[in-house]
Amino acid sequence: MIFEKICPKVHLDKRGSLFEIYAGAERYNLIPRHIYISHSKRGSVRGFHQQLNLPQKKIVTCISGHIADFGINIDPLSKDFGMVKKHSLRASEGVLIGNTVAHGFECLSDSCTMLYICDQAYDPNGQIDIFPLAEDFIHLWTTKVPELSPKDRRGLTLNQVKQNLLNNLRD
Repeated sequence: MIFEKICPKVHLDKRGSLFEIYAGAERYNLIPRHIYISHSKRGSVRGFHQQLNLPQKKIVTCISGHIADFGINIDPLSKDFGMVKKHSLRASEGVLIGNTVAHGFECLSDSCTMLYICDQAYDPNGQIDIFPLAEDFIHLWTTKVPELSPKDRRGLTLNQVKQNLLNNLRD
């Protein structure tokens, strides 16, 4: 399961700071095909997501704020299926996420901005969504009543995801 924290060198001076993101993408053999930014407010939970037809390897970087970042192993043939890893990310820190990992996070600061660099295009009809407030994951969140999107509220359980992935392998 690839879910590794990335801490690029930050160059600071009296004007502010500078750090490279794409240099990391090259180092991790990731050719960008889809890049996007998300903004979230405190208590928002996004995820857990991964693409089904063309799974994405990605670098997710915290541009501002503070998040609790999570990866779930969704390789249906792995003995560690369902294993969760966590990283705490602040501005300039990121995580490399493998294509067998579903990703989600909680915004812990007043707001946060995240940059995603993905090696595959986003397919809204080919995404796996795991319900982040399912019994398996409810303990992960610090916010008592997290803010979710309607799509995330309709997410599947981990068992449903495993069955879908196994069925996809047979097809």
